[in-house]
Amino acid sequence: MAWEEVGWKIWAPTWETYAGKYAKVLAGNTPCTLPELSQNLDAFSYRLRESDGEDLAPEERRQQATATLGIALAVALSRNGWKLQVFPGDDVVCECKEAIIKPFDIVPKLASGELTPEAWQELSVGYGIADLDLGGGTVITQEASSNQPAR
Repeated sequence: MAWEEVGWKIWAPTWETYAGKYAKVLAGNTPCTLPELSQNLDAFSYRLRESDGEDLAPEERRQQATATLGIALAVALSRNGWKLQVFPGDDVVCECKEAIIKPFDIVPKLASGELTPEAWQELSVGYGIADLDLGGGTVITQEASSNQPAR
């Protein structure tokens, strides 16, 4: 398997399954709700706990919440034609035409203030992803992935 295929052949199905586990918690959330969620990770992590029943320490639960939102964003982008790239030692990248998003960087940057809610909102609208449901959609297929826009 070529490294270019790892994103959609290995990680996309794995993340689809993971996101599916939390579909009810993620449903109705969009990229535009990420600023609010990133400022309220404890509340979101509590909803995850209600869903899975796992007893994690508070910091572990916040880490899980951050990862879950990154996974959900990556899955939503992939479902909507973005090319998922996962190379050893590199950040996960989603690309569509000339747009690039690192889905696992968004929530931490919003939480720290490095990325403002206004800037993220502008990017989300500009990239046409503002209304993607982070908890729904169809599973990626090889055909869909092979037809993704090339950079």
